[in-house]
Amino acid sequence: MREPLVSVIIPYYKNIIFFPKTIKSVLSQSYKNIEIIIIYDDENLEDLKKIKNLKIKKKIKIIINKKNIGAGESRNIGIKKSKGKYLAFIDSDDIWKKNKLKYQINCMKKMKVKITHTSYEIINDYDVKIGKQIAKKELNYSDLLKCCYIGTSTVVVKKELFKNIRFPKISTQEDYVTWLKISRSNKIYGLSKKLSFWRKSKNSLSNNITTKFINAFLVYYKYQKKNIFSSLISLIIMTCHSIKKKINNYF
Repeated sequence: MREPLVSVIIPYYKNIIFFPKTIKSVLSQSYKNIEIIIIYDDENLEDLKKIKNLKIKKKIKIIINKKNIGAGESRNIGIKKSKGKYLAFIDSDDIWKKNKLKYQINCMKKMKVKITHTSYEIINDYDVKIGKQIAKKELNYSDLLKCCYIGTSTVVVKKELFKNIRFPKISTQEDYVTWLKISRSNKIYGLSKKLSFWRKSKNSLSNNITTKFINAFLVYYKYQKKNIFSSLISLIIMTCHSIKKKINNYF
């Protein structure tokens, strides 16, 4: 029986230094029935020429945004254009291990679940391992409200879950809001095997502390419809869990 098609969605913005390793890790997957959709989210087309010069295979589709719209909305475009039964996300500076998709899809079939994420290793700009995140076996909405334990580049999900769900228009935490939406009606299952490398880059937007706090507040106030007081309490709880997570994760 032919393996179900997996649509791999990659938003791209100014990551040409790391992107060759990212795309190589996707093309090298032992799971072969994939389509790769790159959403080029940069008005400057200089990197686009470099990407095309990588001589990557025909199974890759490149969609060029007319203007920079952010990772979340770029993923939405990729989802709309996708043809796969499953969706897999990877950011343009992260790396997958060779058996990532095969192992994850097989687990999902055996478990009969619609969404999983995996444990991952944390690397710096020089590919040095500096930490790890071990996936929790099960996450429900209440669990996720405390902290986002999910690495977006580790997620595989049945496309049917995105029938009425999209990533929100927000510069960071857009993935967190999305997993919260999904977790309201579906448990999210974690696999203990470390199958990806998440890059903690010094130039990453997620390293902007002010932006992170503002967007984290909006996760609760705007998207979970909590009042200001409840949103602040949730933000404090999330911050405490995030600090604990960092202490546990980094070597």
